[in-house]
Amino acid sequence: MVLLRENFIQLQIIGLWSPVVWPTDSFKSRAYWFYTAFLITATYWFGITEFVNLFVVVDSIDDFSDNSFMLLTTIVVCFKIDMILSKKSEVVALVRTFETYPHEPINTDEESICEKFNARIRLISSVYGGLGEVSVFTMTISVFFQGIPYGDLPYKAWIPYDYSTPILYWFTFSLQLLVVIFLASVAFGFDTVLIGLFTLICAQFNMLKNRLEKAIDEFKATEILKSQKETSDAAKICENRIKHCIKYHRAIFEYVG
Repeated sequence: MVLLRENFIQLQIIGLWSPVVWPTDSFKSRAYWFYTAFLITATYWFGITEFVNLFVVVDSIDDFSDNSFMLLTTIVVCFKIDMILSKKSEVVALVRTFETYPHEPINTDEESICEKFNARIRLISSVYGGLGEVSVFTMTISVFFQGIPYGDLPYKAWIPYDYSTPILYWFTFSLQLLVVIFLASVAFGFDTVLIGLFTLICAQFNMLKNRLEKAIDEFKATEILKSQKETSDAAKICENRIKHCIKYHRAIFEYVG
């Protein structure tokens, strides 16, 4: 798929979009499944520990507000993960539909329209996703310069095991940071794909508008310059083109309605 290619690559990197060309029984697909399962399990583990800590361990209003913020963020991202995984086949079908007739460009003007909207998608994805990821990585790195005492975690949570040993402590410490980066990446990936789909729909309506305008303009030009018989033939051609535009309009609503 060419449309939204960069957005799908981002989701692929964070384990939520296995390449459609991989056979389901291949080693790569199985390894990717374990990668996805690990990240999702870690996310749910993080959310559960935040939830328990919120009602069992929290001692102050500041801790309660911080834990509530992280817990709500985790819950929202879990819903986004579910949406991405459950709607993948539908999204793939929609994008592939946009790459076939009557949705694909049929002349240079429509190619320019598509390129303009694709460039807009890439710009939004780069600015929104890029700045977001940079912010999250900066916040993650800053944790190591905050002077957190040994034994404390970057995010307060109820951990169901003793992590006082260095191996378990640094494992839990790193896992929390990994989950936070994953949460941000899922949020940005989901949002940019959703914005990209809406933008592609806008491009479809702009191409429909272009086809209608061309059909009408060509008929007007023929009506002025040609004879009555040629004008009648041009009217039939224009009528057929408008019929195709109506079918195109219905096809857009069939897939996005």
